Amino acid sequence: MDCGQSTPTERSSGPVRREAVTVGIGGALLAAAALAFIVARLGQASLFRNDAEFFWAIARDPFGTGHALRANPGLGVAYRFGRPLFPAVAWVLALGHKGLVRWTLMLVDAVAFGATLACAGELLARRGRRAIDGIAILLVPGVWWAVVLAISEPMVIALMLLLFIAYLDGRRTAAYLLAALLLLTRESAGLAIVPLAIADVRRAGWRHLLPWGATVVPVLAWWTWIRFRIGQWPPLDPSESRRGALSAPFVGYWHIKGGMHPSDVAAFVLAAATVLLPSGCGDGVGAGRCRTPQCCSAP
Repeated sequence: MDCGQSTPTERSSGPVRREAVTVGIGGALLAAAALAFIVARLGQASLFRNDAEFFWAIARDPFGTGHALRANPGLGVAYRFGRPLFPAVAWVLALGHKGLVRWTLMLVDAVAFGATLACAGELLARRGRRAIDGIAILLVPGVWWAVVLAISEPMVIALMLLLFIAYLDGRRTAAYLLAALLLLTRESAGLAIVPLAIADVRRAGWRHLLPWGATVVPVLAWWTWIRFRIGQWPPLDPSESRRGALSAPFVGYWHIKGGMHPSDVAAFVLAAATVLLPSGCGDGVGAGRCRTPQCCSAP
């Protein structure tokens, strides 16, 4: 089959067509299987290391004072409480039961992982590609860390892609809501909102900047509450965690090279493979044929 040819897909009444939803369900099951395998082989605690440990601590008491994190001020208590949505959703799903939040954090990750694939498939289908080509997002270096650690990256990416879909559909109210949720998940993801706001201003004038600006109100309100609850503004937290959040590429790998967990090694190998495989696909595409399945799914 020629990779350059798309297959027509039937559009459902919702923002994501059925074929893309099917891809997403497959992705969620894949993530769930990977998480189950790691729990069976290495124990559930292996998923809650590094940043995942802090999400777990916050999910047990999302409206607390961060007592469990205060033993080490360098962790950045206010900084970590400043990104509340991922642990808060897990807390709600666990009905506030501290003993269940590990499982609900894993559940949120698996669902978000699937939503990411579904949204990627939908966006590609709108450009004339097949929805199944959404699996090409698995070629993003590092995406596999999401199935070896219970972290917020899957939710961040899923919300971002849903935001793009809502924007393309002209559903501005939904887009503003998703932008606000994205900022509550990770404020630095606001960089994805800026081009959308600029496009609206250039298309229809400055009055469209106001609703986009209003999307920061929920996260600012939350940060204000954190300031009085914990005693520090999250973006001004002097912790090493906040200061190193925008470090140079691969610096994090270098720091943990001497103490990698077995699941870290597996994710590192998968991440490296996702960098190398596309270069191998390039020859196949250039010759007008596919040499690997990854080649056919690459955008």
